[in-house]
Amino acid sequence: MVTRVTTVGQAIERNQIASENAYVVLLRIDVRDTTNAHVEYIHLAKNTEPVTYRGEIYDPANFEINVKEEAGQIPSVTVSAHDVAGLVRTQMENYRGGVGFKVRLTIINSAALSGPADIEEEFEVITASAPPGYKISFTLGAENPLAMRFPRGIQFRDRCLLTYKGPRCKYAGAIGSCDFTLDGANGCRAHENITNFGGAPSLRSLNYG
Repeated sequence: MVTRVTTVGQAIERNQIASENAYVVLLRIDVRDTTNAHVEYIHLAKNTEPVTYRGEIYDPANFEINVKEEAGQIPSVTVSAHDVAGLVRTQMENYRGGVGFKVRLTIINSAALSGPADIEEEFEVITASAPPGYKISFTLGAENPLAMRFPRGIQFRDRCLLTYKGPRCKYAGAIGSCDFTLDGANGCRAHENITNFGGAPSLRSLNYG
């Protein structure tokens, strides 16, 4: 939990720095009922217009992410939002006040919405509040470790995991998109940028036959 919160905090701070392409924070709220069964997803984007990512439409919303880390205390992530339409508040009222909802936090470069996320983490709502008015807030904690993917980092032979035109990709040419492959028609070699390819072409497939 400590490392994950620190990573999210660093990413949010870094992405607030002015750059050629804006970074967008996405929230996918997995509404769960009293039996912990999935009810629906609520998709929100900290943006002025809808964002489509992985085929899902994230509605524009006004929310803030606050990462708090103090010596001797467990770090926490708080989401505060102005839910004018009542989309989240209604479900909080229906199901345990929102406690137990799953939240996927994604940070993505607006110029690379078809590529991998810069940061993506899963959390669970451990406390929530919805005072009179439009404001709601969630405190996010670690998800169930038995449901976490391990290892969290995965490498692919012919799939780049970097943010296109990001600080590690370093491509600054005129091509406006990338298919995140090494040798694809619009891949890293076509961009003449194979030095910064974010995959692992030296990996070999394991044969257990």
